[in-house]
Amino acid sequence: MNPRQLRYFITAAMEGTFTKASSKLRIAQPALSRQIGLLEDELGTPLLIRHRRGVVLTEAGTALLERARPLLLSLDRIQAEIMDYSAAPAGALRIGCTPTLTSRLVATPVRQMVHAFPKVSVKIQEGVSHQLCRAVLSDELDAAIVSENLAESFLTAEALFDEQVWLFGPLTKRKRQLKMDIKRIAALPMIMACAPQTTRRFVDRALAQAGLRLNVIAESDSIQATREFLINGVGHTVAPCSALNADVENGLLYGTPIQNFSIRRSLVRRNDRPMNRALQEFKNLLLDQVREFGRHTSGVTVLQETRA
Repeated sequence: MNPRQLRYFITAAMEGTFTKASSKLRIAQPALSRQIGLLEDELGTPLLIRHRRGVVLTEAGTALLERARPLLLSLDRIQAEIMDYSAAPAGALRIGCTPTLTSRLVATPVRQMVHAFPKVSVKIQEGVSHQLCRAVLSDELDAAIVSENLAESFLTAEALFDEQVWLFGPLTKRKRQLKMDIKRIAALPMIMACAPQTTRRFVDRALAQAGLRLNVIAESDSIQATREFLINGVGHTVAPCSALNADVENGLLYGTPIQNFSIRRSLVRRNDRPMNRALQEFKNLLLDQVREFGRHTSGVTVLQETRA
C-alpha cells in the first residue's frame, strides 16, 4: 500500500466514478482501476462496489477512506513544508476570484509572481463565491477572493475590504441621490445576476423582509452584458461599486450607493493546509494591490487587517 494508491482510491470514492476520477487525476482509466485492484488484493477485501453508474464504498472502503484522508493530508503538509526550504517558490498556485475583481486585484500580483518566480505556474479561476469556496474545500484551489465567508469549519477567511453596493442605471434627468433606500428598487425594472450570486441573494433577502420582490426583466452573470443593457437604456442593476463606477465617472451611467448595503471581500483558504511559499508571496503582493485599490476606488474601505 502506497500513497499513490491511497490517493487514487480516495479520488475514485469521492468522485463516484472511475471516469471522473481518472479525468481529475489525469491518468488512464485502466491504470486507475488496476492500482485500486492491487490495493484491494493487498488488503484482501473489496473497497469499492462497481455498478453501471459508478462505484460505492464497501464497509471496508468506508473505514479506509476515514483513515487515509488525514494520513495523506499529513504527507501533503510535510511535502509542502520541506519544499519551502528551497531558495525560491515553485509548483502550482491556484487562485480563484469573482469576475468583477479579477483584473483589478489578481492580474497585477500574478504578473509580478510570474516575473519574480518563474518556477511557479499560476491558474486563475473565476466564479461566484459559493463555487469558489467549494473549489477551495475540494483542493481544486489554494485560495480564493470571495464576497462572503461561507460557514465551513475547514475554511479560514482573512477580511480584505468592505465595498459599497450601488444601484446603476441609464443616464436620465434623475437627480443624483446621496443614498438609495433598497426598498425603492422593487419599483424598477432590474437586470440581475442569477441566484445564488452574493449580491442577488442579499437583495432578494432584504426585499423579502419588507414584503417586496424584485421586478427582474433579465438575468445575466456577465457584468459586461449587463453594462451594455444599461448603457443602451434598458433596466437597472445592483452591483458592487467597483464593477461600474468608472462608467458613472465617465458619464455613461447613473449610479448611487444603496443605504446600509455593503459586502465584505475576503481571502479564503483551508485552515488545515500549510500556506506554502508561493501562496504566501502571492498574498503579500495581493495585500499591496488591495491597499492601492482602496486608495483609488470610491466606496471601498480597506480593513485594518491588511494594512502594513
